[in-house]
Amino acid sequence: MQILVENITIRIDGRTLFEHTTWQMGKGQNWAVIGPTGSGKSSLVRAVCGAARLADGRITYQFDDGEERTYIYPHEVRVLSPEDHQQFLNRHADYHQARWQASEGGDSPTVADLISIESLMQHSPFEVSPPVVDEMVYLRQRVFVMDLFDLQKLLGRKALRLSHGESRKVLLARILLQAPRLLVLDSPFSGLDHESRAFFREAVEILLQRAEPRILMVSGRLGDVCDGVTHLLVVDRQRVAAQGSRAQITRCAE
Repeated sequence: MQILVENITIRIDGRTLFEHTTWQMGKGQNWAVIGPTGSGKSSLVRAVCGAARLADGRITYQFDDGEERTYIYPHEVRVLSPEDHQQFLNRHADYHQARWQASEGGDSPTVADLISIESLMQHSPFEVSPPVVDEMVYLRQRVFVMDLFDLQKLLGRKALRLSHGESRKVLLARILLQAPRLLVLDSPFSGLDHESRAFFREAVEILLQRAEPRILMVSGRLGDVCDGVTHLLVVDRQRVAAQGSRAQITRCAE
């Protein structure tokens, strides 16, 4: 999958951002959008995901099967961020209540429940559109995610008994089981302890090498960007400050 951003200008809440921005996420390239808090990273990524209005320009999506279009369906894009993780905890794990009550979890779902195809087909109030899950794709992906996240030992555990790192594993597993074409990883290591961070970083490196789905990382720090990322888009004050190969950008920053 390739993404071509041509001379776009974004309009959000009456504000004009990233005027006349051009950028290409080419074949074989792994990109990260980096910049400080308030720089506009999320707004730009929302536009790339088809979730922000363009005042000008266009974004073209070129898929590996030869299809090319200027839009992407909501179910083809999935985002993993600390906010999505919190929503997942609130919905599935009764998170806050579990912190204060030593119950057995009642009707809390198990990990096996959460990664079942029936669970994935349920429409979440936090999702823009119902998920689309192909059974054959699901079965193939399930083998992969079970191994990637070592989920076998967690299958019988109730959601509210999962640690913070374990629940993020399950959330990312659920996302991958839906086989999106584009996966945005927004601060994916935020809030994780050292052990969980190391595990997640290794898993993301594997996903970057696999190139399915295409991954776009978003981070406030270059140090949190995985080694498999080959190119950087640096944003500041709602504009693109620099873009190019990782080697080129880091060399200019020294």
